[in-house]
Order: sequence, then C-alpha cells, then structure tokens
Amino acid sequence: MVNSIMIHYFTKNCNYFLEINTILLINKKLFYSLYPDTTRTEINVIRNFRSGTALLLLILLLQTYAYSNSEDKKTIVQPDSIAKIISSETDDSRRKNLEGIVEQIDGTYTNLRDNLSRREKLLIFFDPAHGKLPDGRWQGGEATLRSSCTNRPEEYYSILLSRALYDQLSKNTHFEVKSTDDFMEVLKGNSNTYENIPFSVTVDLANKYRAFILLSEHLNNVSIIYKASGKMNIPGIHIIHGGNGNKVLRYISDTYSGFLTLYNKLDASGFSRDYALKLKEKLIAEGLRPNSWEFGAVGDSRFSYFVDFPVSVIFESGFISNPHEEKDFRNPLHVEKIARSQYESLLDTIKSVYGVDLSGSSPVYLKNQDARDTELLKLSRIVVYYCKEGETAKVSSVIDAMRRVNGKAGKNAQIEYFTQIKNTILRSEGYYNLGDRNSRRNRHSKARRYYRLAWRNMNYNPIFSTYKRKYAQRMRYRSSVTENPVCCAKRKNRPVQPILAAKSPINRPIILTIEKGQSLESALQKSLSPPDEILSRLMSNFSRGEVNVSVRIKRYSPRLKRSVGVWVTRKRRVGFEPGIYVVSIDKNLNLLSSKRVKSVELNPLKYQNQLYLKNSHFALNEKNKTL
Repeated sequence: MVNSIMIHYFTKNCNYFLEINTILLINKKLFYSLYPDTTRTEINVIRNFRSGTALLLLILLLQTYAYSNSEDKKTIVQPDSIAKIISSETDDSRRKNLEGIVEQIDGTYTNLRDNLSRREKLLIFFDPAHGKLPDGRWQGGEATLRSSCTNRPEEYYSILLSRALYDQLSKNTHFEVKSTDDFMEVLKGNSNTYENIPFSVTVDLANKYRAFILLSEHLNNVSIIYKASGKMNIPGIHIIHGGNGNKVLRYISDTYSGFLTLYNKLDASGFSRDYALKLKEKLIAEGLRPNSWEFGAVGDSRFSYFVDFPVSVIFESGFISNPHEEKDFRNPLHVEKIARSQYESLLDTIKSVYGVDLSGSSPVYLKNQDARDTELLKLSRIVVYYCKEGETAKVSSVIDAMRRVNGKAGKNAQIEYFTQIKNTILRSEGYYNLGDRNSRRNRHSKARRYYRLAWRNMNYNPIFSTYKRKYAQRMRYRSSVTENPVCCAKRKNRPVQPILAAKSPINRPIILTIEKGQSLESALQKSLSPPDEILSRLMSNFSRGEVNVSVRIKRYSPRLKRSVGVWVTRKRRVGFEPGIYVVSIDKNLNLLSSKRVKSVELNPLKYQNQLYLKNSHFALNEKNKTL
C-alpha cells in the first residue's frame, strides 16, 4: 500500500513522477520529447519512492490524469467574436485558414505564460537589413546611392547595432534569437557579409519559427535629390542629383537627424506601438534626439513589408547622411547605449502588456494578461485575410466586431487605422460599382473614370492588392489609348545630348545665389561676374528693387451696381535673404521679377549664372589664364 504522505508527494509532483515511469514502463523517446529539461536529480528523487503493484496502479492513474490535463491545456475556448466568424464561414478552405491564423496567435501570445512556465523561450527574429546583392554590391550603399558621409553602406552600421542587441538578448535565458544562417554568423561575429533577401522571405521565416516579434535594425538616409556634397546633408547651397540624373542647385536650410522607430500599425494588440513609445522615452533619457517625424515613434501606413507579421518594428537609429551622427555611430559606447535601450524597452513592454518580468533568471508574474489584446490581434489578422480575398462585406463586419471588442479600452490608435481601411475599401468599391453601372449602359469613358477613381483612392499597402488588381483590369476595359512599345522604347532610350555653355542674352533669367552671411554685392559678383560699372548699377537697382505684381482687389461696378473682383498691377519691394532666386532684368538692368526657390535645374539654355554655368551675359569673353 502507498501511504498518504507518498500519495500527497506524488500528486504534488505528478509531472516528475510521470516522467520517470514513462522512461521505465512506456517509451524513453516519448519522455525526452515531452520533457527535455528534466534533471538527473529530479529523476533520482522520485525513483526512490517506486515500489509495488499499488504504486504501478497509481502511476497509471496519474499518467491518465496528466495526459488528459495536457490535452485540456491545448484546447483554448475562443471568444464569441472569433467563434462566430469561424463558424459562419461556409468555405471549408477559408475556415481552415482562419483556424490556422487563430491557432498560431494562441500558441505564441495567448499561451505566453504557459510557454514560459514550461521553460520555453520567446523567439526574437532578426530581419537582415538589406545585404549583398548578386552583383556583389551592398543594397544599402552603392546600389541605391545611400552610402554614408564616409562612403560606408548602411549595412556597416546596421551590423554593429544588430550585434550589440544580439549580445543583450543572448544573455537572457528567456529569449532565443533566429535569423537567416548567414546573418546569424554575422550576429555572432563570425562573418561580416550576408545576402539580401526579400521582406516576404523574412516574414515566412518568422512565421515558420513562430517568432514572438520581428526586429529590423536600419539607419536612416535622405533621398539623393536632397543630399549636399554628394553624400552628406549639410546646410547651404549645393549641387545635388536630380530625379532624372540631371544636376540641381538646392538651398538646404536644415539637416536631417535624429532617431525614429517605425511600428506596425497592423498590430492591433498595441504591443509594437507601446514598444516604440517606450524606446523613444528611453533614448531621449539617454540624451539622443528624436526625429521631427512624429517625434521618433511613427505608426507608418507604408509599413507594408511585414503585413503578415504584425508584431514588428523597424529601428531607424539615426542618419548616416548626417556627418555628426555618423561620427557617433563609430563610437562603441554610443552603439551600446542604443542597443541597451532597445533591449530594456522590449522587457518593459512585455512587462506592461503581458504582466511578466523577464529580467531575472525566472519569470515573475505581476498581473493578468488582458485577453482583449490577443482577441484584437486575431480579429485584425482575419481582416487582413479577408482583404486579400476581396471579401468587402466580411472585412467591414470584422472591423465592426473589433470596435465592439475594443470599446473604450484605450486601443483607439490601432482600431482607428482599421476603420480607415474599412472606409477606404467601401469608398473604392462605391466608385467601382458606379463604373460597372456606366459600363452596362455603354458609357465606357465615364466607367473608366470611376474605375480610375477606385484605383487611386487606395494606397500601395499589400492588403489592397486584390482590389487594385481588380480595378486595374477594369481601367483597361475597352481602352481607346494604345501605345506602340517600339516607339516608346526608342523615346525612352534616346541619348541625352550634352549642352554647351555659351554667353547668354541679357533677358535670360538669372540664378542668383546668396549664402548665409554673404552680402548682396558679393552674391551678384559671384553669380554674374560683371564689370565694376555694371555691378554698381545692378547693386543700385537690386537694393531698391521693386517688381510689378498682379493682385486681385474688389472694385465697385456702376454698371452691375455691386463690387466685383479685378486684377491690378502693384509695385512690391524685393528683399534678398540667404537662398536661391530666379530673377529677370531688362536691357537697362532694371529688375523685372524675382522669385525665391528651393531648387532650380542647372540648365544653361534656361538660366544664366557664371559660378555654376559659366554663361553670364556680363562676364568677359576672354577667360583669364589662371590655375
């Protein structure tokens, strides 16, 4: 007989008791697959109590109880909103897909506490930021003209930040880090190169590993058409590259700087947003400056790369086109500061959202998890699924369910985004239906106009891809506009003829550039290189310059017996501050017009300027022989 003390001990420690007897009586492989972390000490303690037939009977009873209990844990009762949607789906294939979406969220987020109790780890997936292209170039460098001030690719600094964050995460026994094989070698410091992969592959791998969150370390840059001095973005007047390869003169009054974190607006649980906001606060406390775009925490609607993995963030820790910030990134202490803030903010967000403190050797449970978080996350994934299926009525119905579940629980930022998705689809579908109505009445031109409105109403978020394909097909319906592809190819590939600079006529508009702290006289001298007597007359006319402008005023009309708007010419005084101006003068050097512009194309056939175009009307015909 087994005494009551032994029964109490075995009942209290039924998991360990079951493990030993599974090894002795049933199947060792089954035991190790179910309980891989059991220690030898735990096994030996319970083995000492094994005796007799009664004990064997108790083993079988406890084993039956344990297996039935484990099965109960696997079965999660879905909230009414989820159960209703799944049960109402009549298509078997779609119903299975919905069940798979819900099951994956339950396995990772709903069961988070149970997983941690079973010593399972939270998996963090690192997205390889950009990477090497097949031709050997770095995508974040030469290939996309986004190199840093010192000609380093974005990946150079992304690797430094990723390694620093990996070091923090790998020291915590509750986390496990995954990525592509070559990027894992980079994270461990065994390699300095890795291949570029599409975002779709990143999402597939994150889902395959059942990751908890997807992180992507990036550095910011500015478009080539806003860069000065080739790679840097510094204040002043600079020659930069235009969008079509031409040269543009641009006045840059400020620099781009500061960190920002892009969080996924499709994460209806709010975890990604909370993470970005906590990271912003921590980085500011560390002395870093946030970017002016939403002050460093951006819910970006363009965040469509990870549309199928919503719990995700992209770190943009600074601008490598800013010489001061790039210098900071070469300091290991600065990199360590950013990575530590990212790590600690992740712990803080897990604590606030899931009520679990993972900073120590064992999880500490502080509060119960809000079930609405995972319920909203499931509903949001169902919305995305039905968007891709083009099921407008179901999309609208599920988003309405999200609003009911949310109530006034403080998740408004996420829910409002899904409301915008609903309104966008309904508006586009309204245009589309009007197009179909006109098409049936043979009003094809009007029908195409509505199809075009439906298409333009949507942005490039992949969740709208099914709708946009449908609209695009109808836009081409009975199209009367056709192009000869050969003709278009010839026009596109026509070589650009070089433009030779020559002396300009006096009435050609002048590009006048005034640097900060530069006098008007010095600016005229550099822009036009006129003789002294011409410079004196230009200075006199420009300093007291007035231009004619047309303004609309109200004037009483005796004929109409009421006030009517009329255009009249008025004189306006011209002031010249630092910047770029396009001015025109007459043959008597009088100022006719002056317009301040942010940028101007350096085209010698349209403008004159001696400093940049060497074609001033006033410059000497014979050039000085100087070195």
